[in-house]
Amino acid sequence: GWDDLQNGTLRILHNLSFLEDPTRILRIIRYKSRFGFTIEENTERLLRRAVSAGMLKRLTPDRLRNELFRCLKEPQPAQVLRELNTWGVFSSFFSPYVFPSSLFEPEDRIAQALQELALSSPSSEISYFLALGSEVPLRFRRKFFSLFRLDKKMQKASEWICKLENLWQRMLSATSSSSVYFLLKDVPVEVLAVLLAKYPELKEKIRLYHQVLQHIRLRITGDDLVERGFSEGPDIGWVLQQVLRLRLDNKILPEEELGTAVRLLQERRKKREGR
Repeated sequence: GWDDLQNGTLRILHNLSFLEDPTRILRIIRYKSRFGFTIEENTERLLRRAVSAGMLKRLTPDRLRNELFRCLKEPQPAQVLRELNTWGVFSSFFSPYVFPSSLFEPEDRIAQALQELALSSPSSEISYFLALGSEVPLRFRRKFFSLFRLDKKMQKASEWICKLENLWQRMLSATSSSSVYFLLKDVPVEVLAVLLAKYPELKEKIRLYHQVLQHIRLRITGDDLVERGFSEGPDIGWVLQQVLRLRLDNKILPEEELGTAVRLLQERRKKREGR
């Protein structure tokens, strides 16, 4: 009531509140984090009991996902996630979960990555969600994401999170601009934010890709090569990729693209003919 609001107190209306609707578990913690309110003593006791009883497991994937994303839309999502972890929320519906203290404590590294990549809603919520999944042990990661019935875009992003360590290792080994580009060109930007937050040693390479490499486009197309007598087919795709690599690595200028492509195709043809 009004007195509770004035006193900054959160209180449920009746003792079965969390049992009747387990989303209230997430909601009351979200409000506590947002407004800095305290939870009334009996409400706190019932909240802890509901969490310990695993009431969140009773939610449908859609309701669990929607309520969690409301938490991630808060002005300070990392703070809400810390609160949820303090109350044992994550382990209550997914016992192998390991809270990502390295990402959210003592500083919010996801927020820093989002700022670096100039991302805002809805990409920010997706990145926080993917970051949660990235801290689940690899062998349980797909199971974690399966709890939320994700749409196709989110499923694709979650698959990248399931192979994030492999991408990190390959990025460490990347020694040229073109190798960085081809490693990252299909990675959703929300995954890129998680990669940057988890592995700050990749910052310069990710920044290079985000600010420069992804914007480089060839002036020539396959039609330009067909007009010069080359047949349509796999060779056209191959040579365009080779020319793009040379552009990315600053080995040719834009005006040299066509001549380089013609030369490479001619060399490839001669090699096939055994000359």
